[in-house]
Amino acid sequence: MEKIKLANIDNLNEILKIQEISNLNLVSKQNLEFDLNSIHCKYFIFYINDIAVGFIGTSHVYDTMDILSILVLPEYQNKKIASKLLEHVINFCKENKIKEVLLEVRTKNLIARCLYEKYNFKKIYIRENYYKNDDALIYKLTIN
Repeated sequence: MEKIKLANIDNLNEILKIQEISNLNLVSKQNLEFDLNSIHCKYFIFYINDIAVGFIGTSHVYDTMDILSILVLPEYQNKKIASKLLEHVINFCKENKIKEVLLEVRTKNLIARCLYEKYNFKKIYIRENYYKNDDALIYKLTIN
């Protein structure tokens, strides 16, 4: 049984565990605590049979949302979970009259770039040498 749930501070350890298992520290415990207590941040967790297998983190102010991170456990990748999380956020934006979504991704992250382009995100800017050994691409989705 699949479901997507809006996270709160009680879900802190589930998000941290997904990062730990994935060997990625996208957001520190301290920053995650701050985000989960902020009215401007929303994290959505994807569950399969009540097991947290992925999440998407966002921040929004007025009519703009930023996608901060998307992460799916390695054993659950290639099962459209990231797509479902992204669709959930896009629908959240439509329901809440959020007009645009922004995100940043490494140029070398071709899987993520293909996902964003599939949902009509457009490249709007390149931050050269933003990462060690890589540039960052800024993508934007305008929501009608």
